[in-house]
Amino acid sequence: MRCFDCGTELVCRANQSYRYDESGLDNVFLVGINVYDCPKCQTISPEIPNVLGLHLAVSVALLGKSAKLRGPEVRFLRKILGVRSKDFARQLGYNPVSYSRIENDKENINDQGDRLVRLWFLAQRSAEIERHFAAIEHEVVHAWEIVRMDEIREEATNERIEIPVDLLVQAAQNEEFAGGTPAC
Repeated sequence: MRCFDCGTELVCRANQSYRYDESGLDNVFLVGINVYDCPKCQTISPEIPNVLGLHLAVSVALLGKSAKLRGPEVRFLRKILGVRSKDFARQLGYNPVSYSRIENDKENINDQGDRLVRLWFLAQRSAEIERHFAAIEHEVVHAWEIVRMDEIREEATNERIEIPVDLLVQAAQNEEFAGGTPAC
């Protein structure tokens, strides 16, 4: 495989942990994936076997956390839902400026807004998540319980989220997206 930036042959490192900054979150790590390094321009390219599955798995992890959602997490969930910021703000009962401050971590989301984000996401995507991830169905149930049982803690935290590549490969096979991750 060649580097997209400079054309140099890439070096593969198998079974790596990779911080998935492309998600817009600084606490999401992919565990056990192949990572390709360019010795010339230092570009790092992860091999992600199932991006849709990855985004759903991250979403479930966010929904299941007992702490209040942070702004970037709210933005991530909104984008996965495919809703424009101003429309999402309106649906949650915020004016667009206040909502923008939440997504940009300048202001905390209130309890009602946090609960609505979680409920909206679960209502829209539960069936899809369960179809992809029979193995984490209990985590979806847990997310519903957190929303219903008023178990969301007041403070927002930045807990590390680890997504094992095996989960993504399994989901890909469940949906016939792709095969497994080849060895380097």
